[in-house]
Amino acid sequence: MKKTFVVCILTLSIISVYGNTERDPSDVMFQLESGITSLDNQAVVSIGGSFMYRMTSWLDVGLEGSIFHTLERQYEDSLGKSYQAESATTHQFIQPFWRVNDVWDLGIKIGTGFQLIQFRYEESYRDDVIWTEEFLDRFLIPSLQVSITAHYYLCPIHSLQFEAGYRYIKKTMTQFSDQTPLRGSLFCKIQYGFRRK
Repeated sequence: MKKTFVVCILTLSIISVYGNTERDPSDVMFQLESGITSLDNQAVVSIGGSFMYRMTSWLDVGLEGSIFHTLERQYEDSLGKSYQAESATTHQFIQPFWRVNDVWDLGIKIGTGFQLIQFRYEESYRDDVIWTEEFLDRFLIPSLQVSITAHYYLCPIHSLQFEAGYRYIKKTMTQFSDQTPLRGSLFCKIQYGFRRK
C-alpha cells in the first residue's frame, strides 16, 4: 500500500510536467522517500520523509526521519516465540550543493541525530504480555550520516532526489541479534520533493 502511494505520487508529478524547467523561488520543500538499507546485516526497505529549507543559493538545511524493520521475523527466543528487529532514525542535516545545469544539482548531505533499534515480539505474541514486555531489548544510539545527492527538477514544483551514503553508529552489543555487535549501515533512497508556491 505504501509503495503504491509513492508510485502514484511520482506518476502524478511526471504527468504535471509541461517542459517548464524554471526554478521555483520557494525556500521550503517537503520530501517523501523510499529506499534500501540494512538492519542486523539484512537488507530492508525504508520509508520516511523530510523537511528542507533553502538558506542560500548553495545550502539547504532540514530535518528527516525514516523507519524500517526485518519483515522475515526469523528470530526466536528460548521459548520458541518469534520476534523482529525494528529501527527508526531522525537527523538534522546540512546539504551544500552545486548547480550542474537548469535541472540538476549535486550535493553532499551531512546529518547528526539518533537511531532507535529495538527487538520486539511478533504481533501474535503481544496479546499475552503487557506492552513493556513486548520489547526484548532497545537502544537509542547517536548517529552520524554522510551521503551524496543528485537532485533533478521535474518542474518548478516537483522534483526527484537520489541519495546514497553511510549511517554510522557506535558498535552496540545485544544477545538478540544475528550480527554481533550492531553496526552502522549503507543506504540508498529516492525522494519525491514538493515545493510550495
